[in-house]
Amino acid sequence: MNRPRPQNRSQTGSPSDSQTDSQAPPQTALTWEKCRARAFEWLARREYSAQALQEKLIEAGATENMALQVVTELGNEGYQSDARVAGMAVRAALRKGLGQRRIAEDFRKRQLDSTQLPAELETINWLEQAVQTRIRKFGADIPTDAKEKARQFRFLQYRGFSSDVCAKALKLDRWEGLD
Repeated sequence: MNRPRPQNRSQTGSPSDSQTDSQAPPQTALTWEKCRARAFEWLARREYSAQALQEKLIEAGATENMALQVVTELGNEGYQSDARVAGMAVRAALRKGLGQRRIAEDFRKRQLDSTQLPAELETINWLEQAVQTRIRKFGADIPTDAKEKARQFRFLQYRGFSSDVCAKALKLDRWEGLD
């Protein structure tokens, strides 16, 4: 049903004739208090890297300098921590059965420096992780035909494991602590 349009568009909250739908309304600059409050609000919901939080504040209308100061202050007070974000990302990736390469990619996506990778990553047995991931997805049976081997190999590679780890994982039907 067609409804008649009101003559005065400013009363409806619609964009004016000079403003197109593709243009976003101009953002108002955030005050220091609002900028800090917005950062707290976001950090209360989830962890952000310093870089990601700063970019989010700038998108919300903060100046670059103000966003940097707020993020630095929150980091000094312990509310924002790249190390905490890194640890959380690694634990989540390990629960999902991801390998080193996918964890490194996740770090790039989260705008974390690769130097933030926790030291415990060096102690992880990636073969064990790959075997457990393969068994969780395909069961304990070792693949016998070439097509199934290739399928499982590609799956493990997609999960971020190196080729040699993938090849070894296809030969084990359970993890027995073998190296």
